[in-house]
Amino acid sequence: MEQFAEILLPLALPVNYTYRIPSALGDIVKVGMRVIVPLGKRKLYTGLVKEIHQRKPKDFEVKDILDAEDASPIIAEAQIEFWEWLAQYYLCSEGEVMNAALPGGLKLESEMVIQRNLAKEIIDAELSDAEYLIVEALEQQDRLSIKEIAEITGFANPLFTIKELLSKAYVVLEEELKGGYKPRQARLVKAGPELNEDDVSAAFEGLGNAAKQRELLLGFFQYRNERGEVTAAMLLKRCKASDGSLKSLEAKGLLEIFYDDPFRHQHSEDPSANGLFPLSESQQKAFDDITQHWEQPILLHGVTSSGKTEVYTHLMAEVLKQGRQVLYLVPEIALTTQLIQRLERFFGEDLLVYHSRYSDRERVETWLKLFRKGDKPALVIGARSSIFLPFQNLGLVIVDEEHENSYKQYEPAPRYHARDAALVLAQQQNAHVILGSATPAYESYFNARKGKYHLVEMKERYGAIALPEIRPFNLRELRKRKQMRGYFAPELVDEIERQMKKGKQIILFQNRRGFSTFLQCDTCGHVMQCRNCDISLTYHKHRHQLRCHVCGYNTPPPRSCPACKSQQVRSLGFGTEKLEDELQLMFPEARIQRMDLDTTRKKKAYENILQSFEDGDTDILVGTQMVTKGLDFGNVGLVGIMNADSQIFFPDFRAHEKAFQMLAQVAGRAGRKGERGLVLIQSSSPDHEVIHDVIGNRYRSGYEREMQERLEYHYPPFYRLIRISLKHRKKEVLEERAVLYGQELKALFGRRVYGPEYPLANRLRGMYQMEILLKLESKLSLKAVKQALSERTDAFQQQHKSSPMRIIFDVDPL
Repeated sequence: MEQFAEILLPLALPVNYTYRIPSALGDIVKVGMRVIVPLGKRKLYTGLVKEIHQRKPKDFEVKDILDAEDASPIIAEAQIEFWEWLAQYYLCSEGEVMNAALPGGLKLESEMVIQRNLAKEIIDAELSDAEYLIVEALEQQDRLSIKEIAEITGFANPLFTIKELLSKAYVVLEEELKGGYKPRQARLVKAGPELNEDDVSAAFEGLGNAAKQRELLLGFFQYRNERGEVTAAMLLKRCKASDGSLKSLEAKGLLEIFYDDPFRHQHSEDPSANGLFPLSESQQKAFDDITQHWEQPILLHGVTSSGKTEVYTHLMAEVLKQGRQVLYLVPEIALTTQLIQRLERFFGEDLLVYHSRYSDRERVETWLKLFRKGDKPALVIGARSSIFLPFQNLGLVIVDEEHENSYKQYEPAPRYHARDAALVLAQQQNAHVILGSATPAYESYFNARKGKYHLVEMKERYGAIALPEIRPFNLRELRKRKQMRGYFAPELVDEIERQMKKGKQIILFQNRRGFSTFLQCDTCGHVMQCRNCDISLTYHKHRHQLRCHVCGYNTPPPRSCPACKSQQVRSLGFGTEKLEDELQLMFPEARIQRMDLDTTRKKKAYENILQSFEDGDTDILVGTQMVTKGLDFGNVGLVGIMNADSQIFFPDFRAHEKAFQMLAQVAGRAGRKGERGLVLIQSSSPDHEVIHDVIGNRYRSGYEREMQERLEYHYPPFYRLIRISLKHRKKEVLEERAVLYGQELKALFGRRVYGPEYPLANRLRGMYQMEILLKLESKLSLKAVKQALSERTDAFQQQHKSSPMRIIFDVDPL
């Protein structure tokens, strides 16, 4: 009897396609395997087998599966169930979920672009004739699509050969991001093969008059540890020598420079030596409370620096000891180098790291390594995409800093929230869940207060260290009295100077990058705007460019106003780049680093900036919200918040919640060890209730106030939201269609429909956009609402096929 397979394709298709399984592949093809299938006349895709059955489609001619990509499945059936839930809940196709879930190397398709990996030297013996032909073609052209490779080589299906070249690292996918996380390695020095330690005098005599080399060799004997090693940085610093002198000693064979993990010798039977330190009394109390209430999700509400991470580590060790797997979600993987090193030191080979800054090949290797572990213990630390990994025995999910917006996927679909999806994943796999934060999302705290989650609180900092002192300054009054020093309150300038004299470090937070926020003509008031978006362009001094932070459009700043030709054009507002410049003028002796999207694009940029700060080589760190995300440095004496108003007065129903979270988190970077830290807040509204909540660490006060307003105005957690974005290149077409679509939805859902209205930015990336907001009572069946919404939307699109309006659903928007 003929067999057929329902195939998932990584495309936004309304339904999954069915293909015939040829008799030659009948015993090979299994659920969870990748297969190569044709789509249309010329395209080939790697699809995933979702179901095998004998139901022959009647409405169309069935095409055959061309070949199997795998010898065995690469995903478990439990994952397919999870993908189905994601597609249903977030109103997208299963193909879009598959596209987000699988690394690029596991879903090759005929339009994908391949590039030569220039870092890999060509070794003829490693390449088959077919592989060599493709490499040779890529030597002649920088980039080729798989279809172009098929035409050049004459291969009907080059996917197999390309897959082999990917595994051998001869080629890379065009979208591959370089510079994934690598554990920090120490640059060490040890004795070289030519150094006879029984007769060191001969070595010194052989150096003749090379004084610095003699000093370095002497320093090596003086500063090396019991293993006969010394860090190169310490040796060079103490001997006041150059790297060239050290390399000369290496060339002579007297010393050897090597790189290694600084924690490689720290494995022992003593848990504290491996990173698992004994818990304090409050940490142990939290640990016991959590393990006694495993049957429901846990919300761990602990103040900044209370030691939540140590509690997590003990819980992870407990679950791994039981032979189960752990997923540890963090909002930004690049900022957790210290954490990864500690976990690797203790958990060793059980630890896997997964995130988008890994190369595609590394992500594929991690995926397959976890799948091949089966139900054996494993600890995965990663960003939001880690929820898609093939867990087969998941025992614990930890969502650290669960309030973070980084867990929300905005583009493309599925527009999921990793925290919410992780709760469903854990439920499906019968795993425990811990949501942790010093400033939990109000919805999470609401669920804890209602008994849906069990609330565990840690109200004291580790070591009984006091929370930082927080003082606000009134920018309006200071400007009126003309006391401001640029963008700095005089007290902030004085305190920076005082902290630097004490040897303390400073963090300054300004949630805008660039030099100035916009350029404006003094004569006519014209503001330089993006040609693709209805937003102002930001001036970046180091590139001497005006840049759009949405679409990336950039242009040199004009010499005169494009509207009235006036020469009176000036920059207004300030970002991190301008702060860095002003600080350098005020404190020329200070070592200043800037951490924002502009300074962290390059390989290892995050790690280098943070390592410099940790090593004490940076006095002042200026940054955007990146500096709020879990940095743990013991020598920060002062945190300055340059403008609290931009967070507080943003037009969003969550503005006060997000402002409190951001301000409290950045304030929590101060005084984590040693003496009490200081936080200075600049605001034009220093008496605002949010600022008073931050000063008094009154999380619950803000929560209670917000709950009253949200109940009154029909917002979460009392109502569920679905934001519907409507897009079209022509404004008049958009407005006409949006009104018609809105009328149909109002006929279906009544007063629950708000809009359509233009958002703050009417046009982004060349597309005009309007929005409709659905506010749904919690008691309504969300599944039924979504089904009705999907059916009505499909019917509307069918009625308006000519120049269709793009309709995008965002369930539970942030």
